[in-house]
Amino acid sequence: MEGNQTERTSDNVYNRFRKNNYKTVEKYLSWTIPSSIPTLYDTTFLRRLQYGFSVFYEEIKPKKEFKLMDRRDHDACSSFREKWDREYAKIFMHCKEFTNLQINDKILLYKNANYLFTTIERMYTSIECGSNEKNNYMLTYDNVVADLNHKESPNSINTYVEPFDRTKPLWISYRENLSKLLHKPMLNLRLTQFELVYILAQILWSTQDIKGLSPTTHDLANQMIDQISSELHDYYVNERRMYNYSPRLVKMITLIEGAKAIVNELQNVTLISQVYNIFDFKADLSELCDQF
Repeated sequence: MEGNQTERTSDNVYNRFRKNNYKTVEKYLSWTIPSSIPTLYDTTFLRRLQYGFSVFYEEIKPKKEFKLMDRRDHDACSSFREKWDREYAKIFMHCKEFTNLQINDKILLYKNANYLFTTIERMYTSIECGSNEKNNYMLTYDNVVADLNHKESPNSINTYVEPFDRTKPLWISYRENLSKLLHKPMLNLRLTQFELVYILAQILWSTQDIKGLSPTTHDLANQMIDQISSELHDYYVNERRMYNYSPRLVKMITLIEGAKAIVNELQNVTLISQVYNIFDFKADLSELCDQF
């Protein structure tokens, strides 16, 4: 009984911390004047977004060599996630197309893209920092990595070993799909930062399934999809001298679909794990399972 009370107290503190972080994120999103940006980047939407991402990347990339996870440090993971969410919000505030929107629409766009882009960014950063076919690692938080080749459970975070065994196969499947749907394809593609930013923009402006978004923002999103396609074309033709880029573009869009499948699988595993009450942390199911 005492242990349960301690756990509930810890959960309450954590939930208050998350709520305070959301307030900070909303404060950033409420800005109506774009953040300063060098003239060199202030040319197109994707260039402005690229500058925002480069600032974000400097904040969240690992500053030390990889450290293989032996157990999940929930406090460190939560702290990194809070930082990631805050810095991620700032990416868009360099773009006037985003800052001009109403705050409610900004929040909806932010939340819609959050978990999809987290999955893709974590894998992109892992590869940029040395993850490869032999050393198949994925960054989780700070410089801590999970070994996607490891045959046992990816995280030793459970308190109750017996019920955890019931969901272990689900986590193994989740890890295998991370490798199959993201790690291997991204290793083959070797995305440039500009291409990664295009993927982020594609996720951001794909609004057809977002409930509650204003009609004017839906219309703008359709225009932005056309605009970023044109900007990507210019990038390939004028900078990369790549004229037959359609096969590469198809593979990039497939990464988004792969990330969707992985996020959906994570939602399901998290829900089942919560039923067994086996983790020493409480997942924020409202954020994981209902994005709006």
